[in-house]
Amino acid sequence: MSPVSPTPDGAGAPRVRVAVIGTGGIATVHLRALRALPAVDLAALCDRDAARLRVAAERWGTPETRTFTDYRRMLDEVRPDAVWVLVSVPATFAVAAECLRRGFDTVLEKPPGLRTDETRELAALAERHQRRAMVAFNRRFNPYVRLAWRAVTEASGRPPAVLVAEYHKGPQQYADYPPEVNARWIGVDAVHALDLLRHLGGPVREVRARSDAHLHGDLPDAFHGIVRFESGATGHLISTYTSVPKIERLQLFGDRCWAVTEGIGSAMNTGRVFRDGAFADLTLPPEEAQGSDAFGYWAEDRAFVECLRRGGPPEPPAATLADAVRTMELVDVFLAGWGD
Repeated sequence: MSPVSPTPDGAGAPRVRVAVIGTGGIATVHLRALRALPAVDLAALCDRDAARLRVAAERWGTPETRTFTDYRRMLDEVRPDAVWVLVSVPATFAVAAECLRRGFDTVLEKPPGLRTDETRELAALAERHQRRAMVAFNRRFNPYVRLAWRAVTEASGRPPAVLVAEYHKGPQQYADYPPEVNARWIGVDAVHALDLLRHLGGPVREVRARSDAHLHGDLPDAFHGIVRFESGATGHLISTYTSVPKIERLQLFGDRCWAVTEGIGSAMNTGRVFRDGAFADLTLPPEEAQGSDAFGYWAEDRAFVECLRRGGPPEPPAATLADAVRTMELVDVFLAGWGD
């Protein structure tokens, strides 16, 4: 895979012309990140909602940014270096597939298709057309996750033996989506925690999981699982959609050491560590805190832009589509355990 077309920036490196499809909701944080990256030119914005598109263009566009309500026309006329697909969950697969078929490097929000077979098809398209693609599993880029991992591995001399990921929200989430999305909610939202667990733990050996329905009729809203990794480590997932507005937490247990990072009503943006017989706060070094964000959007978007500039595929911790297939396969295991 070659770098993007050599339109040089001030330092002589190629710039990246980006188009964004979908300007509502999660697109705001990606647009903020993209506009903060000095090597990015926001070439085009696209949204079927003309009023929403106009607001986004006024807030994030430049005089050179073109606007469209038809993404196929945008792809034909603008020919960007890369496309960010930030549309609704039901629409993501079709739009991302079209971008890959037409030969565009693509970032797509999670989930990468509502079902695992859709993720596999997207991965096959990316391989067939030799396109770079990254799924926005942004918790992999969370600076506090990296700091907690580093604290435990350095204190233990090896990776954590036990990993516990939690992801909780309130029942109001189910009112905003159609039934086919709600039926796979662990793969739509709590997939952040499941993907992070798999990413940190490595290849999976065995999974014991179940999903339960408490408040939403026959729709699962509580997920529990134990994942055994080939390394010998064990991961635990707990996720509920029955009570609290938002809690995310990751605990890592090592040899006489432990670290936790959590967010109450926000991203994981604080943490504690126990090592050498004492507790201490996890504090980001100034060079990591500057220009970063607790959700990891800025870091993941920068990582994809830099991979476009240098050539070659996205590198860890980025999630390629092939990598995302393995996370979606775990989703299927959790849903298959419903009601056991």
